[in-house]
Amino acid sequence: METTITLPFPPQVVWGTLGLLGIALASALVFVAMPKDSEAQEYIVTLRDRLGLSAFPVVAFLMLAIVWSGIAFVLTTGLINLILDVLSGMSPDRNNPEAVWEFRFKLVQITALTTVLGAVIALPITMSRLRLQRSADDTARESLFNEKINAATEGLYARRQVSVWKRHKSHVHQWQDDIVQRCAAIDRLEGLARENTAETPRIARLLSVYLRELSAEVPAQEPPKDATPDQLKAWAKSLPKPRSDMEKAAQTLGRLHEHAQTPLEDGEIDLRGANLQKCDLTGLKFNNALFDDSQLQGADLGWALLQGANLGGARLQGAVLGWTQLQWADLRDAQLQGADLGSAQLQGADLGDAQLQGANLGGAQLQGANL
Repeated sequence: METTITLPFPPQVVWGTLGLLGIALASALVFVAMPKDSEAQEYIVTLRDRLGLSAFPVVAFLMLAIVWSGIAFVLTTGLINLILDVLSGMSPDRNNPEAVWEFRFKLVQITALTTVLGAVIALPITMSRLRLQRSADDTARESLFNEKINAATEGLYARRQVSVWKRHKSHVHQWQDDIVQRCAAIDRLEGLARENTAETPRIARLLSVYLRELSAEVPAQEPPKDATPDQLKAWAKSLPKPRSDMEKAAQTLGRLHEHAQTPLEDGEIDLRGANLQKCDLTGLKFNNALFDDSQLQGADLGWALLQGANLGGARLQGAVLGWTQLQWADLRDAQLQGADLGSAQLQGADLGDAQLQGANLGGAQLQGANL
C-alpha cells in the first residue's frame, strides 16, 4: 500500500520564505546605513535589550528577528493550509485505505506543526521571562552581597568590654577596640573582593576610610626635633609595632590589585595623612595610590610597586625602600632622611624639595628624575 505525502507548503510559500531571507539581508544593509541616532535603530536596540540579547550585535539581532518572523509565517501558513485541507475531506471513504491513511497523516502533521509553531511563537516570551529571571537573580545576589559588606563593615568597628582591676580588689568596666574581630572583618572584606571583583574599588575605598579615621584615634609618634639622619634612622627603627588591624588593612589594600577587574588607579586607595609607621608593606602594589602627608617612618616598602603614587609631603624617615618601583612617583617635599633607597627604581620621579639627608641611594635608578 502506497501513501502519498503532500507538503503543507504550496510553492508560493517556499518562494516567499526565500524572499523573506532576502528581505532580512537587505534590511540589515539598510540598518547599517541608517544614522546612529535614528528612531528605528533605537527601537531595535530597545527590543533586543528587552529580550535579554544585549550581547548580540544589533545587525545580527535584526536578521534573526526577520528570519524568526519568516519561520512563524511559513508555519502559520502551512498549518492553515493543512486545517483547510482536512476540513475539506472530513469524511474520507472508509473503504479506501489509502484515503484513510492520508487523512490520519494530515492530522499528525497538524499536531506536529501546532507544537512547532507554539514553540516558535513562545520563543520571545521565554527569552523575556529568562531576562526577567536573570535580573531578579542579579538583584538578589547584589542584595546578599550588600548584606555581607554591611556585616563586615560592622565588624570593622567591633568593641569589647573588659574589666580593669583597681586597688582594694575593685574593678571598673571599660570598652576597648576588639582587634581580633576587626582583623577578621578585614579578612572577610578581602574574601568579598575575590567573590565579586567588580566591587573591589568599593572595598578599597572602605578600607582607606577605615585607616584614615583610625589614624586620628591612633596618631603617629612625632620624630625628635633637630635630630641627625642617623638619629632619625635609629628612632624609626625603635618605633613600636603598628596595631594589627591597621597593618592588616594596609596590607589588604596592597593585595586588592590581584582581585580587581580594572587597576585601582582612580584614587580608590586613598591613605592621605594615614598613620602607617613601622608597617610591613613588602612587595605590595600601590600604583597611583594617594599617600600625601602620610606617616611612613620605619615602614618596610621594599620591592613594593608604587609607580605613579603620590607621596608628596610623606614622612619616610628611616623607611626601607630598597628595590621599590617608584617610577613617575610624586615625592615632592617628602621626608626621606635616613631612608634606604638602595636599587630603587626612581625613573621620572619628582623629588623636588625632598629631604634626602643620610639616605642610601646606592644603585638607585634616577634617569629622568627631578632632583
